[in-house]
This record gives sequence, structure tokens and C-alpha cells, in this order.
Amino acid sequence: MAKQKAAKVNSPQQKSELKLSEKSLMFILGAIAFLLFANTLGHEYALDDVAVITRNKFVQKGIAGWPDIFSSFYWQGFWDLNTGLYRPLSLAMFALEWQLATNSTFLFHLNNVLLYSVSAIFLFKLLVKLLPNVNQWVLFFTTLLFIVHPLHTEVVANIKSRDELLCFLFFILTTWVVSNDKFQGLKYLLMSSLVYLLALFSKEAAITFIPVFVLILYFFKGFDWKQSAIRVAPLAVIAVIWLGIRYYVTQVIGPPMVKLTYIDNSIIGCGDFFSRTATAIAIAGKYLMKCFVPFDLAYDYSYNQIPCETFASSSVIISLSIFSALIYLAWKYRLTKPVISFGILFFFITFSLSSNIVINIGTTMADRLVYIPSFGILLAFVFALAEIVKLSRMTYIYICIGIAALFSLKTFARNKDWKSDVTLYLADIKTSPESNRVNYNYATALLGNLPTDETQKQAQVNEIIKYLNKALSIDRNDKNSYANLAVAYYKMKDYKNSISTSRKAISFSERDYSLYSNLADALFMNQQYDSALYYYKLCTDKNIVYDYTYNFIGVSYFSKREYKNAILNFEKGISLYPNYAETWFNYGNALASDGQLIKAIAAFEKAYSLNPTNKQALYFIGMSYENMGNKVKANEYYLLSKN
Repeated sequence: MAKQKAAKVNSPQQKSELKLSEKSLMFILGAIAFLLFANTLGHEYALDDVAVITRNKFVQKGIAGWPDIFSSFYWQGFWDLNTGLYRPLSLAMFALEWQLATNSTFLFHLNNVLLYSVSAIFLFKLLVKLLPNVNQWVLFFTTLLFIVHPLHTEVVANIKSRDELLCFLFFILTTWVVSNDKFQGLKYLLMSSLVYLLALFSKEAAITFIPVFVLILYFFKGFDWKQSAIRVAPLAVIAVIWLGIRYYVTQVIGPPMVKLTYIDNSIIGCGDFFSRTATAIAIAGKYLMKCFVPFDLAYDYSYNQIPCETFASSSVIISLSIFSALIYLAWKYRLTKPVISFGILFFFITFSLSSNIVINIGTTMADRLVYIPSFGILLAFVFALAEIVKLSRMTYIYICIGIAALFSLKTFARNKDWKSDVTLYLADIKTSPESNRVNYNYATALLGNLPTDETQKQAQVNEIIKYLNKALSIDRNDKNSYANLAVAYYKMKDYKNSISTSRKAISFSERDYSLYSNLADALFMNQQYDSALYYYKLCTDKNIVYDYTYNFIGVSYFSKREYKNAILNFEKGISLYPNYAETWFNYGNALASDGQLIKAIAAFEKAYSLNPTNKQALYFIGMSYENMGNKVKANEYYLLSKN
């Protein structure tokens, strides 16, 4: 092993000033991380949690689903849209948790918080090891600002983001092994390969850690470039092996990869290469800004929250200027203040794959994507306060504590927004108002939670229509907003508009037969029975059937006085949904109209047993008995219907 020439790191603090032990500081950081996110333990599932847990067929198998998880692309347990992602480790953990405590949101959230807390402890321990000449309070505040940062709320509060937590945790562990002199020979090969492979199985971004490991050895362990490369070479081999596995799973045995569109990543819709690149640079500037001023956080920044830019745009020019200045500082301080230089380089390297500059990814922008890169910029910032600004000891402490307090308050408040889909949608309509998806999701959340009071219901439906129209003003090709707008008009009993918007939705997706069902329902309510029957036929042929479907079909035939067809379809509905009272009631009407009075009475009795509030069923039983000449029974049921 080469002789180490550990880089000298200046600091305004001295070890002798520490009043708490390293273990005490580790405990404090772990406790802060846990307590700050403890208010997420009672949260529900949100966003993609459904796709990776409750509706993921592999995760639902528990441990038995592990072979499928490790041999499939990331989303395959939920749908067949192959975007090239391969992240089996978090899914394997979800499967284990599902087997241990089925559908326990508490367990899923608890493990996220615990992983975050453990990461805080290990991160501080790693910094102490890498920077033994730096006052531990500087390392403490570096770790503290990282763990209380509001940008990280999505990573901890959203169960799906377990992949981010695992990736960073295994980065810390891999760095510990790579930089530890105790790990040599076979022991080093096995340990470093294992923990790094786990990082790669957590998230693809771990591939960027290879140059980071080289920088760590060069800046903090005294290795030259050649020695650093040799030490890291086994991990490069592991990365190549992992790339082969990922390629086989996602492109050989998996279905063809889907092509990304502007809906997935709005940058793709930004015209030519130069506009796309300029927009990506402007967004990178927004990420950097949020590292220091974490406001207007949102779960979605998709089309068209962030407009396309050009290289003449002020946001692009400012971003390029700031990035150029950072690169200059990284070069300037590479020898005298290597921690600052390393932090800046860490940010750029780990952010590269998520930046949309190197490659287009499946999203425009997301807070979670800057979770790992933000550590580098915060590291550089905290050390810059100590080594460049050279604040007095108490001023330095007050500034760090003040920033940490502000971050913590924002994080604690932001956590509450992630309680459920509904709370998140209601919160982020304010911070991402120009996103088609946010407007659509907000309106959909309101549509799924309509009040029972009719006046309040109508007011809320008007609100729904307003935001769906806003979504459509952003993207006129949004089939889903047309579909839900049709439902909203239906709730308003505006069947003509419901019909026209349903047809518009169908024009964008002619094979989505659930849309035909919505159209058929509106046609039925508008008494266009022949048209309704045509579309119901399309739906039933594709097995798109709800509890009311055959009831509406039967009523359509009944209205046309085709009682035999009505009876046949009511019977189909009853066979599928035997406890749907309305079908039994209308079945009784059809039987009575067809002269089958005894069967009609039985159907009305069943309808009443399922829905005792339906007094009309009793009255119709009375009418049936009267038509059969049994006035005593008829009067008995007439009296019952009144009482």
C-alpha cells in the first residue's frame, strides 16, 4: 500500500473545544433524524407506493416474490411499461415487510425513518474517519444540515423512495471499506464488492460513485491518482457486471423499452437539442437554489410547470455562471481546502445522471433526485463558512444552528403534506400550479372525496371542473382530464357535456373501454337508450362491467318495452352482483310487466331485504298481489309501504 499523505484540512475549531464525545454526537444526530420524521409514521401510502407495494404482484408474494423481483425490471410487478430501471433491493425489502406485517403502513414508514437515522449516524462516523484533523463540530453541523434539509422529505416520507435511502447508506458503507486500511486483499475485495453491489441494486445512480471513491482516496487518504484507481478498480469491475445484469433484465428478457414523451419529461418536448440542454441547465440551477432556499417544494414539476428555455434566458445564464464559479472554486481550493473542492465535485458527479443533461430520464424534476448530491454542496457550504468566511466560533455555531432550525421547521411541516395522496395534492396545487399532472391529481382527489351535503357537493364539483379545465388548458391532449371532466359533468347531471367530453377522451384512446362505459352511462341518463346499449355492448364484450352496468342495460331495454331482453340482462347483473338492490327492484318491474307476478314479488322482496329504505318495493309487491286478485295481501303491503 502506498504511503499516505493525508490532506491538511484547516478549521477554526480545535478538538480540545469539544464538550461531547463522538458517540454522543452520533446519538444526537440519529435521534434528531428519527424525531424529525416521526410524524410520518402514521402516514398512508402516497403516489407510487401503490405501484411498488399494494398493487405490485411480486411484492404481494412476500419472500416468494424475490426471484421475480431480481429477474424483472423495476415496474414489472405493477405494469409492463419498461423504462429501463432495475432496482430490486427496495422491492425485496417491501416484499419481506409485506410478509411480516401485511399492509402495515407503519412498518414501511418506520423502516424508512430508521434507515435515515442510521444513515445520519454512519455519515457522521465516516466524516470523522476521513477528516481526523477537523473539529468534530464542523462535521456535526455538516451532517445536521443534511439530515434536517426539507428537500429530503420526499425521500423519507414517501415509502417508494426507499431506493434513495438504501443507495446512500450503501455508498457510506462502501466508502468506509474503500478508505479503511484494515480492509486489504481478499477481505477488501469481498466486502467492498458486496456493499457496492447492494448500492447498485438500490439505484442506478450508484454507478457515479466510482469517480467519487477515487476522489476520496486522493483528497483524504493521500493516494495519488494511480493508487486511487487501482484501489477502486475492483468496484469498476462490479459496476460492469451489474451493467450486464441490468442489460439482460431490462433489454433481453424484458419487453421492449417504452419511449419517453413530454408527459414523462417535459424537457423532451422542448424542440431542438439546444433548447432541451438549456432547459436542463436552468432546472439544475433550480436544484442548486433549493439546496439553500428549499421553498415551493412539490411532488411534481412536469409539463408545463417549467417552461422551455434558450441559452439567452436569464435563468440559464445565471445557472451557467454559478456552475462555472463552483468549478473554478473546486479547482482553486483543490490543494488548500480539499473538502470544499471535493464537496463541489461530489455534487456535480452524483447529480450528472439525474440532470437531464447527459441523458433524458423519466421525469423533469423531482426533489428526491437531489438527495445524495445535496450532501456535497452542503459539505462545501459548511466548510466554506469555517475556512473561507472564517467566522468566529460562536457566530459560526449560531448561523449553523439557525439554518438547522429553519430547515427543521420546514421539514416537519412538509412531512404533513405527505400523509396521503389527498393531502399532498391539496398542498402542491399551490406550489406547482402550471403542472398539468398536479391540476389533474388535485381535481381527481376532490372527485374521489365528494361531500354528502348536496350544496357542498355541487360547489366542490364546480371546483373540480375548474381545475380539470386548467389541466386541459396546459395540455389539450390529456385524455385523463377529459375522462374525469366527463365524470364531473355527470355528477352535475349535465349529461350533454358529459357525453361530449367522454367522446373527446375516447378520441385520444379508442381502446380504453372504461371510457366507453362512462359514455354509455351519460347516454343512458340522457335517455339515449339505443346509443347507450351500443356502447354497453362494447364494454361487456371486453368484460368492463360494474355493479350497475347490467342494471342500466336492463332499464334501457325496459324503457324500449323489450321486457324479455330486460329480464335477461337483470339476471346477468344479479348473477355477478347478487347484493345490488337496485337491480333486484328493476328486475321485479320487468317481471311484473312481463306478467310473471310471482317471480316479481320475490324480486321485490329481495330488493327490500337488501335496502329496507326502499318502501316503493313494498308498494309494488302490493300492486302485484292486487293484479293477482289478492286484495288482502295487496292492502297489507300498501299499508306497510306507508308505515
